[in-house]
Amino acid sequence: MLRPGFRIKLVAAMMSVVILATGASLFVAQRRVREAYERLSDQQFRNQFERFTELQDARLSAVRERCLSVVTTSVRLRAAAEENDVPLLYEVAADELRTLDGNSLRTPRPTFFLFFDASGSVLTPPLSQPQGIARLDAWRRESRRAAVHRTLTGSADQQVTVIA
Repeated sequence: MLRPGFRIKLVAAMMSVVILATGASLFVAQRRVREAYERLSDQQFRNQFERFTELQDARLSAVRERCLSVVTTSVRLRAAAEENDVPLLYEVAADELRTLDGNSLRTPRPTFFLFFDASGSVLTPPLSQPQGIARLDAWRRESRRAAVHRTLTGSADQQVTVIA
């Protein structure tokens, strides 16, 4: 049997060192590339989410302002609220909101609204509600009611919410 010579042992040792160094370098490089990719994709996601939120706020701010102006300036709406006539309140609100122009994608027309009393309870819309008033599922309505109740009792900051 032939014994490997010194040169063959030296070449095998050098090849082993080169293979180990290359493998370690590839492992470290792959890990750094993966971390950089994750960091960049997370940053890109955050940027896109912030941009989407800004666009949505800009789009809905016009609707929010128009709805707020209707609620604060409508004499018919205020009179119906003072009389505690819930069917009339929803009918007047539907008429008032129908006058808002919402023909473009940038300024949509509101399609849903609810009224709450001072304790945060929902003033339930009548079953014969006017066309265009959408009903929310019970769980969504309850979560909104709870949020409004917290706002009215002073445990949360007051907000104007528009669902488009």
